[in-house]
Amino acid sequence: WSLIIAYLMHTSMINATNLWWLKKDDDRLYLAVAFGFPLVISTLPWSTDNFGSTGAWCWITSGPDDDKYTSGTVWRFLVLYVPIWLIIAYISYTYW
Repeated sequence: WSLIIAYLMHTSMINATNLWWLKKDDDRLYLAVAFGFPLVISTLPWSTDNFGSTGAWCWITSGPDDDKYTSGTVWRFLVLYVPIWLIIAYISYTYW
């Protein structure tokens, strides 16, 4: 959501456009991005069987063998760290 809010603020303030032009189709796109993207990237680690118990919660596991440890680490970066830092970078650029 914060990415979409930053985008809309950038569109309305920096580009000096009016947000009243938003159509219902745009709302659907924003909802698809806000809910669809996290849904897709959070289910992808199931393709390599890397979801499991990591203590008190279920998360991307690091198995005892090297292959699962490597794939678990890669999934953690692709699913969590890379998207978060890209969003933080965009928000920082937008509010700068």
